[in-house]
Amino acid sequence: MDTPTYNEPDLGVNIKNSLSNKYAWTFGLMLGILTALYLVILNLSIEDPSTGFRFAKHLFIVPVVWLAISAYSKQVPEGKAFKGGFGLLLKLGMWAAGVVAILNILFFGLIGTSFEQFMQEGDTLAGVLINSGFLVFETLVFVMIIGFVVLQAYKGKGSPED
Repeated sequence: MDTPTYNEPDLGVNIKNSLSNKYAWTFGLMLGILTALYLVILNLSIEDPSTGFRFAKHLFIVPVVWLAISAYSKQVPEGKAFKGGFGLLLKLGMWAAGVVAILNILFFGLIGTSFEQFMQEGDTLAGVLINSGFLVFETLVFVMIIGFVVLQAYKGKGSPED
């Protein structure tokens, strides 16, 4: 008679989630602060910044996301960074977007205007909230797009389920 076998659960999932949370928090705060600092300097130094200067804030995403995924991939088994990296990117993007939105509101409280977005002036509370919404959406979208491109370097040679 065959002895039944028991498959142990994969407990590494919790380790990957805690790593993902750690790196998302750390690098998300870094990206949010860098982006907000750039926008503060831009808005205080140039009266009417061009669209190119406004979109240049997304250049910070590339190195921060690369560093986050690189650090995360060193802690997970070979070829497993791609799948877990999506969760990392989403959390990182949410942290960064939240920091930028909060600092936008604080900037409005101190200066009386917010970071201009898409020709929307931020000199009223409604304008600040609209600009903060734009910043949140824009940051999340760009983090996910740029992060997906960066993740291609960490894609394993295994099956698509990995």
